[in-house]
Amino acid sequence: MRTILAVAILTLSISGALCSFAGSRTQHEDRASIVNSGSTNARGYGIEVSSAGRARGPNRRGWTNIDRRLVRRFFNDLSTARSSAASRAPCMKSASFGTRTTVIWHRWTSPDLGCSIAGAMVPLKTDVGAISSALGVPSAERHVPHVPQAGITIKTPLTPTPPEPTPYP
Repeated sequence: MRTILAVAILTLSISGALCSFAGSRTQHEDRASIVNSGSTNARGYGIEVSSAGRARGPNRRGWTNIDRRLVRRFFNDLSTARSSAASRAPCMKSASFGTRTTVIWHRWTSPDLGCSIAGAMVPLKTDVGAISSALGVPSAERHVPHVPQAGITIKTPLTPTPPEPTPYP
């Protein structure tokens, strides 16, 4: 009888320790989502990134291990971007071809990373591209074009080139 009681107590203590270990692991794990809206001509996608160095995306089943340094940098850049005063200026895009790529983390949504971005959003955009690439998202789907910041002027020739004369029939 004592042996059965001792085994039962030992089993309960081991299972309790395992449950508390599993519970403590999930309590410290942080997650963020990368969301691309897609468009008429491009499929959207979603990627879930875990601070434990794992991610899951549209082309994979289950979780895939990715470079922990990249994940750590992503969450650090995400924290910096969230605390910055990022601009939410309107972003003009084609209704048919325009996509929207954002990161959602702790009820905060980043500005569209495909728009004109500056400051803390630039490293975040780089991280999103690297994570998407690590998961094998085709570049056509994950393309987030770099749009120059407002205020940058593009130099044009001072005198326009006259058009070529067209021959008469």
